[in-house]
Amino acid sequence: MSSYTRNVLDIRKSAKPALSRVRAQTRMAPLFSAPKQPRLKARRRKQRLIALLVVVLVLSLLVLGLAYASRAERFQVSDISIAGAERTPESDIRSLTDTILSEEWFSLFSKRNIFLYPQEHIEAILYQQFPRVEFVQISRTSLMAQALNITVRERESFALWCGRGSCFFMDDEGFIFAEGNDVLSGYLFRGGLFPDTPPIGQRFLQGRFDPMRTFLEILTAEGFPPREITIENDKDFSVTLEPGFTAVFSFEGADTAAVRNLKNALQSEALEGRQGELVSLDLRFGNKVYYTFENQSESVQNESGDL
Repeated sequence: MSSYTRNVLDIRKSAKPALSRVRAQTRMAPLFSAPKQPRLKARRRKQRLIALLVVVLVLSLLVLGLAYASRAERFQVSDISIAGAERTPESDIRSLTDTILSEEWFSLFSKRNIFLYPQEHIEAILYQQFPRVEFVQISRTSLMAQALNITVRERESFALWCGRGSCFFMDDEGFIFAEGNDVLSGYLFRGGLFPDTPPIGQRFLQGRFDPMRTFLEILTAEGFPPREITIENDKDFSVTLEPGFTAVFSFEGADTAAVRNLKNALQSEALEGRQGELVSLDLRFGNKVYYTFENQSESVQNESGDL
């Protein structure tokens, strides 16, 4: 019998953990998955680009088709009728409208198309180019009608504005709209405009015209119809009255009290019976009125302070 003890090593137990670690590492780091991601991104990018190109192509074809359809004869404005123009030449209105309709939207769509014609733009241009026109409206009789109906209303002359040898018609809102003549058909105004700007298109006494018109109506009702009104400066104006003399007023004091002072001054002892000699009355200073005869200047004032 042998004198030493034999040791036994079971290598199967020590080999299992090593094999498990190798398998775990193999599962955590696949050898062939990483190279697939760049190819997938490139493929998706290509697909999006193709889709975008298809959308652009479809939209382009759609726009071109609509542009072509906008020029179809059955959808074109074929006639322009005008109503209400008495002093404004119809041919001028029609010609300007036709010029606008000959243009294109974005160099593609016809403005003559009955569904695309620029109604508000045409109305604004006609109003701007023809100062005599106070109102303009464009319409069609039906959905498929190919005729444009242009209705205008022209301004009526209310007064004349004259300066530098020329006269112009003015409406009841103070808007100067056309060349006139020196035949008085209402009030005659002078001054009150921007001097370096053509009169046509300006508004006389902008912001002050309504009070001025009301005051002139009061004068007329009280028996002093104005012949001529001159704006002296931004504070004062003068009125040549029917008896033949000139009355000077301030804008702030042009009211019924000023007219009452005018009447009382003419009935005063100093002026009664001498209106034919009177040249001017200055009513800018309340109840103290300055008057001028042909060769003298004086003032008249009631002792009570109320003319």
